[in-house]
Amino acid sequence: MKLLPFIATLFLTLSSCQPSTERPPNETVLADTVGFAGFGFELLLAKIEQLEAKLQEQNSIQQQLDATSKLISTLQRRLDETQSTLQARDALVGNLQQKLSQSESQFRQAQDNLAKQVTQNVQLNRNVY
Repeated sequence: MKLLPFIATLFLTLSSCQPSTERPPNETVLADTVGFAGFGFELLLAKIEQLEAKLQEQNSIQQQLDATSKLISTLQRRLDETQSTLQARDALVGNLQQKLSQSESQFRQAQDNLAKQVTQNVQLNRNVY
């Protein structure tokens, strides 16, 4: 984050302020206060680093979720295409079975007609001779 370098610089600046006996009493109190505040900034800095790590982890998880979602969408689209292809194939097979059944029926009818004609021709030939 952009805030982290600023806080680190501020912390280092504040933590370098140490209480001194050579300072007037007001400055010593101020330096002690700043030193204590520096400790607070150290805790704040650690917390910011933890939050950054969590944010990076969440971003990684979000990227994985996005990739998984994209994969699921692709698989769903392919499944839909496959189902559509199977439905078209089933319709084609149904049509072919119907045509085969009609052809078989026509073939049997033609066979019966041919058998009748052969029988009639045989009877005609017997009558002729």
